[in-house]
Amino acid sequence: MLRIVWLLAGVLLVVLSLGSGAPKGYDGTVAWKDGLQGTWHTVAGEIGGERVLLVADADQTFRAGKWYVSSNSEGTYTTDESYRPAYLDKRFPATGELRKYIYRVDGDTLWIGCMPDGCNRPTSFDDKGICVVIWKRVKQD
Repeated sequence: MLRIVWLLAGVLLVVLSLGSGAPKGYDGTVAWKDGLQGTWHTVAGEIGGERVLLVADADQTFRAGKWYVSSNSEGTYTTDESYRPAYLDKRFPATGELRKYIYRVDGDTLWIGCMPDGCNRPTSFDDKGICVVIWKRVKQD
């Protein structure tokens, strides 16, 4: 009898350590592990390592494979974190265009970089001619 109790206790510990298998919730949706989820506000821009004045003051939201920009742009995105820096592909449904980016998240700061043509993906944030926009996470009240 004691052996059965220990066996059941062991099974219970294993089941609890595995977790529920349910995805993590995020405002009623699935929270992706790409670190992009949430709303970001532009704070700076760089071209080829030189700071530039940003023309637009914008917010961008990433949520469950969709992105939205406060200037009424929207589309879908995918990421691949097996690369360093990670890959970000954004599709613009109005034109069908696919733009290739790299990105890095460090706490509440997001760097998104692309080449001027948007078609060729940069390999690092040090690439010659890379355009980088730096974003800060918008805190939700």
